[in-house]
Amino acid sequence: MSFVKKLANKLKSPSDQPTDPSAEGPPPIPPRPRPPPPPPSQHTALLSDGTKQAAGQLQTYGCSTKSCSMKWQATGVLQEGCWLQDQQCCFERQGWTITHGGPGEHVDQKGRQRTELLSWPPAPAGESWVYKWRYHLSPSCLSGSKFFHLTQVLSREQGGFVVALGLVNGKIKISSIFPPPPGEELPSIPVEQYWGRTTFHRCAVVWGPGGSIDYQIKDAVTNEPLLAYKISGVNVPAQGSIKTGLYRAVAFGPAAAVVGDFDLFKN
Repeated sequence: MSFVKKLANKLKSPSDQPTDPSAEGPPPIPPRPRPPPPPPSQHTALLSDGTKQAAGQLQTYGCSTKSCSMKWQATGVLQEGCWLQDQQCCFERQGWTITHGGPGEHVDQKGRQRTELLSWPPAPAGESWVYKWRYHLSPSCLSGSKFFHLTQVLSREQGGFVVALGLVNGKIKISSIFPPPPGEELPSIPVEQYWGRTTFHRCAVVWGPGGSIDYQIKDAVTNEPLLAYKISGVNVPAQGSIKTGLYRAVAFGPAAAVVGDFDLFKN
């Protein structure tokens, strides 16, 4: 028998093995736990880290013509992708996550939080545009009586919004410079019917005299209608854009949302 075989048999012999567990040496080293996944900023575009007010442009993203683009402005964190904890976002192409902290965090010179994406360039009077996008508001955003806008039909002629979608006193509510008909109120729904789901928005605007606004919001998955606002035969102040994100006067606590899947075209 060769020396190698004799040595192998000797090692296999039970009588030659230690019987005292303490003599067996230290226990095997357990597998090293896997490191946590890197933060999103390491593998997706981080447009704003929230340390200072910033702005930029997304070139021709979301536009059916090269004559338009999307711009962004941010006091908070603006991150490519959906990073809402415990939320299933239903975006077909691309979304951006907006994150705002609590009181005193991510504010501009006026003490307001505002991180938004907006269509560019401004639409002049006489043009007709259709704006489509998706939006997912994280649940449990605190609200009060001060404005907390999620969307604005914005006019630079007006110097502010023409129509806005906001979170006010626990309701998702339309605000408008055009008063509702006598005896009617502007549309609203409880916020519980809106947050925690991906919503599809379509807003058709004819800017200028004889203009109109037709704003429809549905569940992006079930197509369930959620909110609608429509007005026609009015002067819609122009030099306009659609602006969507998180813009609030007072931060009662953290807030987050995902916006994206923009589709903008001129009729």
